[in-house]
Amino acid sequence: MPGIAPVVLSRIEMERARLSSARRALDSVADRAPRIASVTAAKLVLAIGSTDDELAKLADRTRTRGVTLNRIEQVTKETGATDRVVREAFALAAGVLARSQGLDGGACAEADSLIAELADIVDSSLARPTIPGDTEFLHRADDVIRRRLPDHGVWDLPVMAHEFGHVLSKHLHLYDPGDDRVVELDEEVLAGWPECSASQAEELFCDLLACYALGPSYACALLVHRLDPAASAATSPGATHPPDAVRAAVALGTLALMTKGEPGNGRYRMTCDRIGAVWRELQELAPPEARLTPEREQDVRRQVGVVFDFLSHRIKPLRYDWRNGEIRELANALKTSELPDASHRYRIRDVLNAAWMLRLNATAASPLQAQVEAGTRARIGRTQEEGT
Repeated sequence: MPGIAPVVLSRIEMERARLSSARRALDSVADRAPRIASVTAAKLVLAIGSTDDELAKLADRTRTRGVTLNRIEQVTKETGATDRVVREAFALAAGVLARSQGLDGGACAEADSLIAELADIVDSSLARPTIPGDTEFLHRADDVIRRRLPDHGVWDLPVMAHEFGHVLSKHLHLYDPGDDRVVELDEEVLAGWPECSASQAEELFCDLLACYALGPSYACALLVHRLDPAASAATSPGATHPPDAVRAAVALGTLALMTKGEPGNGRYRMTCDRIGAVWRELQELAPPEARLTPEREQDVRRQVGVVFDFLSHRIKPLRYDWRNGEIRELANALKTSELPDASHRYRIRDVLNAAWMLRLNATAASPLQAQVEAGTRARIGRTQEEGT
């Protein structure tokens, strides 16, 4: 009867064959999307190479020293590692293929432009490309942002600012000349969130950063499209995200700080107040356990203030400034499907806020015009052309 070593060795070799397939998938990414490959390939190639090296060493030990329980356990561990890198390589290749064939309808190009607009303010090297995915996230292995597709089009585009927040939290290093040191974000902004794990705290930082950089449009997308007003406000230690009620408190708390000192009849203030009123009305229909206690909301708002002060001091240029006259002009143009004065260069952030202002002001008696979404995409398209 043959020994068990050939069985174990054949399994190891099959896992190495899977890694070879993953390498070929990355080659296809390089052929179809050189820019994405330049950002992603190095990390994934290293991960594939190191996993293959471990499997090769394990095979040598098995041939020379036989099969042991420790080696069987190591095979299981390396199989898990292979699963992760192969899954990511093929997901990346599939996303690139979908984008290159236009299956995303231009949504990823819009996301790229918004992310580049934000990155250019802080550090252009922080811009990351996007590919279609089943949910939004920044993968640790390849640094490519996924945009959930299909989503709600321009109304969901602000969510990409949250993913840019993940890039900042992992890659931004700020020099403090006063203390002559490099400030890591987690020293001041990723700690201190009440009742949150490290991953949950990062999600809250990204929500705050997105509101800070985009203004009310991000809060609108988050509260209207993504959060569940009836979900439990209790924190689950094992969950990747904090409770929806906490995320809403962060978004609304950030807007409150951004509108501090603004006139009550200003369109910026009115838009921020309106989205807050919408969320409160939704929560009035929810069970009591979906709402934060006043004490817990106060704790959340306190940390919002800490992080907001950090951003205002360290990354002040990223803060969204609402230009009343320009926003009104943009909003009127979107309602009539006419493009505004081409001599003025609008930001994608302005276009998104003008569109959401119109949507929030729509009523049953005066619904949102069908051409607003098309006009918003057309204006973003022109902004993309102006940026090239």
